[in-house]
Amino acid sequence: MLSKAFGIVGYSGSGKTTLIERLLPWFMARSLKVAVIKQSHHDFEAGRARQGQLAPPPGRGL
Repeated sequence: MLSKAFGIVGYSGSGKTTLIERLLPWFMARSLKVAVIKQSHHDFEAGRARQGQLAPPPGRGL
């Protein structure tokens, strides 16, 4: 069985993460399995996902 995948690319500050945060509930409401891989040259905290939304790093709100 083949899995379907898509990617989101864009310049820094263009809203890529915000778009993903808004799409996740839509996918989950349809019982779709979702995996998010973030590639960055900046430091970030991995493994901070909550059900239905991305969790911000400590001290930062969504």
